[in-house]
Amino acid sequence: MENEKINLEEVSKKECNCQKCGKSLEFDAKFCSNCGSIVELQEEESICQKCGIELNKDANFCQKCGTSKKSKILNTNDNLEISEQDIVENKNIAMLCYFGLFMLIPYLTKPNSNFIKYHSNQGLLLLILGILSSLIMIIPILGWGIGFMGYILVTVLFFIGIKNVLKGEVRPLPLIGKYILIK
Repeated sequence: MENEKINLEEVSKKECNCQKCGKSLEFDAKFCSNCGSIVELQEEESICQKCGIELNKDANFCQKCGTSKKSKILNTNDNLEISEQDIVENKNIAMLCYFGLFMLIPYLTKPNSNFIKYHSNQGLLLLILGILSSLIMIIPILGWGIGFMGYILVTVLFFIGIKNVLKGEVRPLPLIGKYILIK
């Protein structure tokens, strides 16, 4: 029992820094709190990121599920597994997810891409917020002010979503991104 405590303390004291910006990371962080990039653990390269079995040292692919040894799998909070390959292949078309109903184009043309599903969900939430802002604008005076603030929020979140796609990040939009409508 005492050996386990020592080992856990050593692991928790191990200093980890973001490979992109260099900021110190928390022990179990999946994203850098400074730049938002995905935290990659180099120690786990001998374990398959998808199915968890130990990989042969010389193998480039998992012998059980076929996942590339080099591809990193990210588990999002809505249990989507997103690989680096998925991000690279679908980054350009994923930008359409934030242009209102155009989000249907990537969602319907790339139904197996979890990166597209994630950003389609974020885009749908943004579209709903825009529609609600428009409906509130019907109310005279007070509604105009609230609706206008809603439009400003939609614009800011639009640019944040586009930035996340361009960087290949899977980060929820502030205020609305935690809700899941598309699984």
